[in-house]
Amino acid sequence: MQQFAIHGIELKPNSPYLNAGHWEIHQRPEGFAKATTSEVQSFNPFSEFKLPWSETSADNEVINDVEMKKGCIEVVQNFFGEGLDMDFAEKGLEGRCEIASSFYDEVKEQMGIDAKLDFSDMPKNSLGGYDPATNKMELNSSFLENHDCRDLMNTILHESRHAFQNRCIQNPDSVTVKQNIIDVWKDNFKNYIRPEDDFEAYENQEIEKDANYFADSVMRKGELVYG
Repeated sequence: MQQFAIHGIELKPNSPYLNAGHWEIHQRPEGFAKATTSEVQSFNPFSEFKLPWSETSADNEVINDVEMKKGCIEVVQNFFGEGLDMDFAEKGLEGRCEIASSFYDEVKEQMGIDAKLDFSDMPKNSLGGYDPATNKMELNSSFLENHDCRDLMNTILHESRHAFQNRCIQNPDSVTVKQNIIDVWKDNFKNYIRPEDDFEAYENQEIEKDANYFADSVMRKGELVYG
């Protein structure tokens, strides 16, 4: 439990999942979600946009979007270069959680974000979500049952990009992203389309297209040497 607490994973002391190999972490349904199919029903990725947290120390530096992406690619390269994908495959749930949390720590340092990362039970066709109101990322705990960590890494990058988009909206002077792009993201945050309402429209939203491209591109370029 101490190791889980270190990485921001909260478990009840009497949780049966401590022995059964699963986490009992409550689901927070609001937020931006990365889904895999139009059959999403129970996971609500977005309710109402709210201004999130106040300015933090992470907002004091100016993040260059291009250099930030290069840094994330290097994080992925180092991950595979150090054989952490193999370690992930061989570890149990706690070890996999630690590896995923460490990966996210490096990603968020590059991106200048400070969103909290949680795992929770979700429908199998939901991968994760980001809630701008609470500045929290939530990932499907089923990722930790899969020996291949690539989808998990991709989803961490995807949801981290949403957190970065939100930083851009709240602190546009702290990034090099152009204001017209930030304005589009801001409008999209306020008028977010849920996947269960219209999956095609959900995927065609600017913030989702941007997050998908960012995550896929970083993973592809990061794996290039080791693929």
